Amino acid sequence: AERAATTAAGLPGVSGVIPPTAAKTSAAAQLVTLTPNEVGVIPVLMYHAFISGQPTDEWTRNLDDFRSDLQFLYDNDFYVITMRELLDDAIAAPPGKHPVVLTFDDSPVNQFRFLIGADGSLTVDPDSGVGIMEAFYTAHPDFGRGGLFGTLPQSCFFTGVDGTESDQIDLCSQKLNFLLDNGYEVGNHTLTHSGIQDVSDDVFKEEIGGAIDALQAFDPRVEANIFVVPFGMYPLADSHPEQREWMQNGFDWNGKSYFLIGSLMVGAEPAYSPVSTEWDSRWIARIQMCDCTAQGGGGWEDTWQAIVADSPTLMYVSDGDPNTITIPN
Repeated sequence: AERAATTAAGLPGVSGVIPPTAAKTSAAAQLVTLTPNEVGVIPVLMYHAFISGQPTDEWTRNLDDFRSDLQFLYDNDFYVITMRELLDDAIAAPPGKHPVVLTFDDSPVNQFRFLIGADGSLTVDPDSGVGIMEAFYTAHPDFGRGGLFGTLPQSCFFTGVDGTESDQIDLCSQKLNFLLDNGYEVGNHTLTHSGIQDVSDDVFKEEIGGAIDALQAFDPRVEANIFVVPFGMYPLADSHPEQREWMQNGFDWNGKSYFLIGSLMVGAEPAYSPVSTEWDSRWIARIQMCDCTAQGGGGWEDTWQAIVADSPTLMYVSDGDPNTITIPN
């Protein structure tokens, strides 16, 4: 037990490992059984639209499949954390659990729909993404809580997949209030969902800084400093190196300073642990929540669900203490 608790001592880049006292011996013995691995990978799952029927592309997820996703994660010892916890390396998952982050792009109404009563009262639609999560989190309080919404301020949870659903743009403030009040996060997906791969510096700053200003107008608590990169297309390295630098170190625009703490890719693999030497907060990989066989694979159903179930040692396994790093010998 003592060896397991002090394995990381003296390794390059690992510090603050505290040898167990007599009072910690039982906890250290538990770690041997749980075999924590805090350099394992962490799934960051990427959702877009939800529908009740059969998805026709990789950007939609059936509502019942979403419920099944949550059940699979719960049954396989995953624990939902926030993106901020991942970025801050403040992962407070219980001992033996695998942290997972849920992310939602584009803010269509099927992610978060209110049902409006005759008296004007608002209740979360149980057949929307947030409604499904709220029901699952309530039924499973040991599952964690969270979800990052890459919210578009000019189309904030207001249109359906085919554009025919009732417009709820006037409820954006109430929806952002609810998200922040209930442990969710509001991310920055640009002002207009335009690609930033090859734009002028002014447009780059307006898309990111303007999104922060617009979202804060709905709820001043919004930080929107976690950037969900549109289409996964970063500024071209050769043409716009300064924009990539701004994504890491911030920029000034219209007399204000803006700073991003992390950026999310449209990737096809889990993210590195924040204590890994491979970690870079500007390039956080995600897994598309789809059966992407027709698109060449790399999605949840066709690739990663089986890997997760069959190779649990690949995953980050928490030691239960966000203030220590525990790795296998």
